[in-house]
Amino acid sequence: MTTSIEADHTAEAVAESPETLRVPSVESRSRVHADDGEPISDEMASAAAVAAVVAIRQVATAYAAQQAEAAAESETRKGDLAGFRAPRRNVRRRLPQTWTQKLGR
Repeated sequence: MTTSIEADHTAEAVAESPETLRVPSVESRSRVHADDGEPISDEMASAAAVAAVVAIRQVATAYAAQQAEAAAESETRKGDLAGFRAPRRNVRRRLPQTWTQKLGR
């Protein structure tokens, strides 16, 4: 059985050990290289990540707008099938002018 004093010393030893405080450094990360083989700086990588996020958001916004437009068009078609946009019945339509014009004889 451990006493509270032994537990405190063990906790301090764990907290102070260099293995638990080790933070992955920039050097330990894998480097990204450009097409020409040169490593990409952290600033460029950060800018590329921001550009990717912006592009993804733009695509998502465009997709949402397209889906909303498709849903609205679907509702319009449903209305067409129900007869809301059907032409009025029993209404005399005027014939096109080419049908009513007199021949030149």
